Amino acid sequence: MGNAPSTLTQYDIEEVQEHCNKLFNQQEIVSLYQRFCQLDRTAKGFISSDEFMSVPEFAMNPLAQRLLKMVDGLNFKDFVVFLSAFSAKASIEQKAALIFKVYDSDGNGKVTFNDIIEVLSDMAEQREIYDTRRRVWTTKGEDQEAAKKEFIEHLKVLEQELGNKSYFGGDEFGFVDVVFIPFYSWFHAYETLANFKIEESFPKIIEWAKRCMQRESVAKALPDQNKVYEFIFELKKRLGI
Repeated sequence: MGNAPSTLTQYDIEEVQEHCNKLFNQQEIVSLYQRFCQLDRTAKGFISSDEFMSVPEFAMNPLAQRLLKMVDGLNFKDFVVFLSAFSAKASIEQKAALIFKVYDSDGNGKVTFNDIIEVLSDMAEQREIYDTRRRVWTTKGEDQEAAKKEFIEHLKVLEQELGNKSYFGGDEFGFVDVVFIPFYSWFHAYETLANFKIEESFPKIIEWAKRCMQRESVAKALPDQNKVYEFIFELKKRLGI
């Protein structure tokens, strides 16, 4: 599709449906096209970064600049493919691939510790929870105790949201789980450096994390907890903390 037509033909709808592996039904594709046309204000057939940033929910996202690299200049077909990763019908591989691209800062096909740090730094601008986690391992004494208490409060919110569900979305491993599970790799470091046990107060969070780790795709993607601790320990020494 070049310049965006005012309506989709049945052929267009079926073509787009094939392009996104039928993760959206025909009515959903029509609704997405209406939204696409609203964003594509000059009917040029693609959405620019400025037009994406006009969406408040997108502009407020702490990872907006990273996402922009993935969505700038998308035509309608590719716009639907991008959104298909958020579909309930999308496989975990498709969801994980999107998150991987977000974390892979330099696009070298690997997620390194530096990539994770950069993502967390981006999130820090608008996410109090990251600042709390950072202070757990960068401070001592009363400051660390205060950070630990705040971190525990954040975990309380997460455990309340998880409830008795197997995963945050219910019975299926989903997008929210993909977003949160990387932080599990840091738990051992937090516990060791701040001298507390997460499992004692938040057994459901740990059960959820272990359930996620039983997935081969998750286990292979995440760094070993001991290596994360060693990385932070060395970083603390270099920074003189």
